[in-house]
Formats: sequence, structure tokens, C-alpha cells
Amino acid sequence: RRHFPIAKGGGRRNIATVMNPPDEFPVLLMFVLGIVFAVALTAFYFVRRTTRRERSMEEIPEAMFNQPAFSEPQEYRGLPFSQPHTWLAIRNRNVEAVLESLGIQNVTPCSWEDGLAGFDDRKIFVSPPIGGWVLVFGSSLPEPGDDIDVVFRFVTGLSGRLGHVQYFHSNPVVYQHAWARSEYGRILRGFAWTDETVWHQGGPTLAERQLGMICPDYGDRVECDGLFGQPEFVIANAERVPALAARWSVDLAKVDARVFDRQRGVAGEPRLPGLC
Repeated sequence: RRHFPIAKGGGRRNIATVMNPPDEFPVLLMFVLGIVFAVALTAFYFVRRTTRRERSMEEIPEAMFNQPAFSEPQEYRGLPFSQPHTWLAIRNRNVEAVLESLGIQNVTPCSWEDGLAGFDDRKIFVSPPIGGWVLVFGSSLPEPGDDIDVVFRFVTGLSGRLGHVQYFHSNPVVYQHAWARSEYGRILRGFAWTDETVWHQGGPTLAERQLGMICPDYGDRVECDGLFGQPEFVIANAERVPALAARWSVDLAKVDARVFDRQRGVAGEPRLPGLC
């Protein structure tokens, strides 16, 4: 304490005791520590979120696709309906979000049978959610034989909006085939064959290796030693695309047939440039 004279009178000094102002250092220290803690917490949240996203963009473990392993490619069974040439598997339960991202308009309820029978080449069929996946079928989907760059932009753009997207194509007439999976706009794996390799991105997945699918690199010479002047691996690849789709996402051959009778999807017309 310090003492200051504040008045004089009668020959006697009057002294008032004045306290020091409150010590502000602890308060200031707490304030600074609070700021540091808030910044550290924000940085931790940002790093954790970034790390999670980067991990999700890495090679996805096969276990996440909850499908049993195939000891032989022949284990894949046929579907109760004809297999479309081109389809998508989207890891999403929100059908409305899928329709919006695809730009589907004039939407109407549709049975699986009608949706997969090609009742209208201009329409896209979107399935109800199956085990956390929404499937999309339609001849309006881009094909690798037309322009592989269109396929690439379509898949990456769609996954940028929806997250994880898988693309499959298998033409049993000319044996053109393709498969890809993309996460948040980044291709994790992509391969396409149209009389030559036109897309080869990422290494072959475990499912591809187990199914014996052969993927030549760009410019590799191949021997046309199979039927119809096609290399044997080309014919095998095209036939095994549905089996690969079953491993990666949904095995339609193992879905209870009653599901196709009871659950209805929707069909509509695409309006996006990549779907016309």
C-alpha cells in the first residue's frame, strides 16, 4: 500500500489509504491463453478434417464394400433381369440428392422391370437405396467408346457433388468395357478399353486381381487370340465387369427377388450436358 496526503488542516496531516489498482496480469494471461487454446482447437479440427478427407481419397479397403470374396470369377450369378451396359453405384441414401446432381427432370415412379428394360432410351432409372447405395442405369449415361474425356469429367463431377461414385460399362457385342471409382472429385481407379486402352489410372484393386482381370497400359501390344478377333483377356474382362461391381458395391444377384417387386425406383429425363 502507498499513502498519499489528500488534505492538510489544523496542523495535522490527514492521510487516506489508497489501494493499488487490481493486478491485471492474471486476467491478461487468462485472455491470451484462451486465444491460444481457441486457435489450437481450430487448427486441430482443421487438420483432423483434412486428414479424414485425404484418407477417404486413398485406396478404399475392400472390406468397406461388404461383399464376400470370390474364390473364382464363375461364382457371380446372373440377374433376374437383363444387365444394362452402363450403370453407376453411388454411396448415398438420398435419392433426391442423386436426382438433383444428375439433373433428372420429369421424374415418375418406376418399377425395376420397366426401369431396366430400356423402355425409353432417353430416360435414366434411379433405384431405391440398397444397403447404402443408389444405382443408376440408362443408355443416356456416357460411354467410353464415344469420348473417354466425357466419361472422366462426368464421373469426377458427380463424385465432387455426391462423394463416392462408381462407374461401370460392359458391351457384350464389341467387348468394350470400363470401370472407375471416384471420391470427392478424385479418381481412385479408372480403366477403359475400346480396342485399346484409353484410360488407365491408379493401380488394379484387389477385386480386379482376384477376378483375373488384365489391364494393359497405354500403347501395349496385345495378341488377338480370342473369339471374333478379340484378345482373350478383353472378352474375360467384359464378362466380369458385373462381378467387379458386385465386389465393389452391390451384388444385385444376391438381392432378394421380392425387393425388386416391392420397391420402386424413379425414372426421368436428364438435362445435364454430359447426359444427353
